[in-house]
Amino acid sequence: MKKKILLVPLALLLAVSLIAIGCPAPAPAPAPATTPAPAPAPAAEQEVIKWVVCDTFAAGNALSWSGEIITQTVKDLCRTPNYRLEFEYHYGAEMFPMGETFEAAKTGAIDAAVGWPGFLKGTNTALVLFGSFPCSYTPEDFAIWYYYAGGQELCDEMYGKYNMKPFAVGGGTIEGGMWSHFKMEKPEDFAGLKIRTPGFSEDIIDMMGATTVGISPDEIYLAMDRGVIDAAEFTFPCGDVSIHLEEVAEYYIAPAWWQTAMITLLAVNTNTWNELPDELRPLLEYSAKVSYLISYAKWDYSNIDAIRQFEEAGTKITKLSEEAILALEGHSCHLAEVEAAKNPDFLKVAKSLYNFMKAYQTWRYMAKPYGQGCVHEVWPNFVDEDPQYPWMTDKNNPEYYAIFEK
Repeated sequence: MKKKILLVPLALLLAVSLIAIGCPAPAPAPAPATTPAPAPAPAAEQEVIKWVVCDTFAAGNALSWSGEIITQTVKDLCRTPNYRLEFEYHYGAEMFPMGETFEAAKTGAIDAAVGWPGFLKGTNTALVLFGSFPCSYTPEDFAIWYYYAGGQELCDEMYGKYNMKPFAVGGGTIEGGMWSHFKMEKPEDFAGLKIRTPGFSEDIIDMMGATTVGISPDEIYLAMDRGVIDAAEFTFPCGDVSIHLEEVAEYYIAPAWWQTAMITLLAVNTNTWNELPDELRPLLEYSAKVSYLISYAKWDYSNIDAIRQFEEAGTKITKLSEEAILALEGHSCHLAEVEAAKNPDFLKVAKSLYNFMKAYQTWRYMAKPYGQGCVHEVWPNFVDEDPQYPWMTDKNNPEYYAIFEK
């Protein structure tokens, strides 16, 4: 009986085991469904902002290099994921005569002009000081004053009066020399000559006893060749090469007292500037600084070969006497005084600029003969005896050098 009782559970166990072996295991419960990840949003299309920009200088000569360089640096640097700035660049006279290019930017006929501010003498003589002034600053001086000593703020103020936002984009060095049929060395050698020169130097030429003759750059060669004028200046040696004045003049007389620097500006129409997205503005400022440096280097490096070409052509390179240079400096100071008495804007800019140069004088003298620029002997009467300039006190203040964080 006990055996039968024991066999029954064993039989049940065996039956259950056989059933388990013969049946497949139950399928696992399905995993909960996952929500598919959303498709990535398409990248926003970069908006291209294109400005029409005109140079004051024509194609084919070195003077237009700063316009070419700022156009390229803007293309390289003025871009963000959202925007890109490009220039539709035109050489001088393609759209407007060179003397009317800044006026076109002022009125909004174009988005910006690039070139030498000397063409703005008839608009406001203070504007010319940001391009050059006889017997005064170098491109190195200008950069120090412009970026660190208040020049940029004054430039914004003066050009803002004429609906333009300016940027220094070309650090042109001193020009080459005066091309002449006659040797000019002493002050009296100027008397009676007919000389082509633009801007404020016209007034100084008259003070030296010569006569100024207004001739456009493309007419200089023929005027010299035919004897219409006795002497003429154009620009740097590398620019003079482009019109071959060595073929029609015997002498090349240095230094170029009339233009000790040739600064070029990009002057943007104020409305155009206001419409530029905020994220592109510091990039344009940075592009301008790059352009200033590269144009300076390209111009001055290119002068080396130009001088060699003049020497090979038989040009007689001579220099003015110290007596002549001192006379020219005196006339330049007098001219600045006269203009400052007539134009408060000119006085405001010129006093800031000359005060800077006078404060820089001791260091400049110490650096001679290796430092840059002229140790001046005379100063306009509006210059302070001991310039108390608003000098930078915090050398690490980003306001003076930062691009993106000010």
